[in-house]
Amino acid sequence: MDKFSLDFDFNAIDVKKEWTKWLQAFTIYLKATKKHGEPEDIKIAILLHQLGSRGIEIYNTFEKTKEKVETFNGVIEKFNNHFKPKINILYERYKFNKLALSDGQPLPEFITALKIQAQHCEFTDMNNMKSRMSGIWQAVHHMQEAESFQCWLLYEEPKGVG
Repeated sequence: MDKFSLDFDFNAIDVKKEWTKWLQAFTIYLKATKKHGEPEDIKIAILLHQLGSRGIEIYNTFEKTKEKVETFNGVIEKFNNHFKPKINILYERYKFNKLALSDGQPLPEFITALKIQAQHCEFTDMNNMKSRMSGIWQAVHHMQEAESFQCWLLYEEPKGVG
């Protein structure tokens, strides 16, 4: 049971997902082999050994502080940050602002899409999202009024007939 057999795919299309899956398996391995209680430097060495030469190369690029003893969780956090995709905030906000309610799209589905996209925009005070949502609600309200008016025109009986 002392062998960890899951190789990490550094070339995976979704490397963050690959890292999350690999890290979970590695954490289970540490517990199963009772190595999770080892000193920090030993756990770091086991981690690097399992990641192999490419993992060691990445680890060597991390900024290290000389005053503080390096922790296993600190190294994991650095790998988490390394494998996290880089997000272009301006592009994500552009995509958010381009979202529009499609014909036949249920409003709750559209609002969910807005909320999901907003998570990538790093809106600090949510003002941008709120103003966008306000504009959307106004458009929906006008669409409903226009639809009601169209229905009224189509179904109203002519005056004087009857």
